[in-house]
Amino acid sequence: MFHTRPEELTAEERKVITDLLWKEMREIYYGRNIPAV
Repeated sequence: MFHTRPEELTAEERKVITDLLWKEMREIYYGRNIPAV
């Protein structure tokens, strides 16, 4: 997603990216993979 501005993405693409980032942050914070919520 380098050199891509948020305005260039659809709302659905932004939501998918945000959801994946939150999932990764939770995995890093808790030190393990957790099931999807």
